[in-house]
Amino acid sequence: MLREIPPNIGAWHIPGGTVLFAEPVTEAVQRVAAYELGLKVDVGELLGYIEYPSHYKNGLDSPVSLAFRTEPVGGAPSAEHLPDGCAWFDRLPPGLYDEQREFLSRRLGLPAEPT
Repeated sequence: MLREIPPNIGAWHIPGGTVLFAEPVTEAVQRVAAYELGLKVDVGELLGYIEYPSHYKNGLDSPVSLAFRTEPVGGAPSAEHLPDGCAWFDRLPPGLYDEQREFLSRRLGLPAEPT
């Protein structure tokens, strides 16, 4: 998704959000996917966590993300059926958060698009 709010407006990022009080983590993943992508997803394995030193080194917060493998229920929608600012990638796009780029490259072996 293209980020629309600070920090890093205009950067590509993995969809995410906050786990609500007493909410199971897998339900949070499903809620965020529905809200941000309009997708119902099956939640798979925990891929790992992502820390964001770029945030706290720049005087921001100290977020940590849990990354899960997910599959859209009924298959992946075509690009034209995704919300504005969303896209499917088989290569890591320029402008992706550095921490997410490193994680996805290391954990999933995704190559970067040429710049």
